[in-house]
Amino acid sequence: MKTVFRSKLISICVLFSILTSTLFPANLIFDMEGVLVKRSKLSACLNIGLSKFLGLYNPLNIEQKLFDFLNLLIPRNPESPEVINNGKVLPQIMCDWLTGDKTTEEIRAIVELGLEKHDSFFTTNSQKGLIAAMAEFMFTPERLIKAIYPVKDAVKLVKKCHGKTDKNGHKNRIFILTNWDAESFPLLYRTKALRHLFQRADGIVVSGSVHLLKPDPTIFAYLCDTFTIDPEKELTVFVDDTLANLQPAKEFGIHTIHCQNTNIHAVKREFKNLGVL
Repeated sequence: MKTVFRSKLISICVLFSILTSTLFPANLIFDMEGVLVKRSKLSACLNIGLSKFLGLYNPLNIEQKLFDFLNLLIPRNPESPEVINNGKVLPQIMCDWLTGDKTTEEIRAIVELGLEKHDSFFTTNSQKGLIAAMAEFMFTPERLIKAIYPVKDAVKLVKKCHGKTDKNGHKNRIFILTNWDAESFPLLYRTKALRHLFQRADGIVVSGSVHLLKPDPTIFAYLCDTFTIDPEKELTVFVDDTLANLQPAKEFGIHTIHCQNTNIHAVKREFKNLGVL
């Protein structure tokens, strides 16, 4: 009886050893906005102009009003993936922007025409002026980037993960997978505050450059194929702030972590549980 028990114990220990040995190094894939960087609402408001937010409407609903206006400009493409941002489905024109199918110059022209065509959509002139200013800010790369700032705890986590080596000197591989337009991302890439983050990336996939969007499963296939990632043989972890983006990653055998409210400490705990830290 003792021999049988000992044999089973040895088998369990061997299996545990095999499993844990594959946990590290790992492929760690990070989303950008909501995980590694955030958008400063104050900076955005200052850039747009605080005076424009004064009016006889509820400013808390102004983002939805902007989305409703943008939805008037280009009808929804049923083949386009349903992209969620802060709990809202992005208008088609924003999807076209994030896939690089429309330039910011083209979008600004469409918005300008739409402001005149759909004048009755707005309840006041001040509301119309604010929507116009918000669209101008969003679709002007140089202005948009000024509102982006790094999440310090996330940058520290990436540095720590990148610096971790196993007994053979192998390191975790760091990847970035983001829904971001192709015109403003190069400006973001050159931002001094994010230099150390991008230097540690082994690969970056930007939706605007590859004409694909999360949660389309094709973008995960593209990432894996491009950087020779095999989630079935290597621990591969994807961190994103949007639940809808995690499901297609799971279908590729990728371990997913939902980063809620930029809670990097929770992500760090999960990484420790997985053995990558």
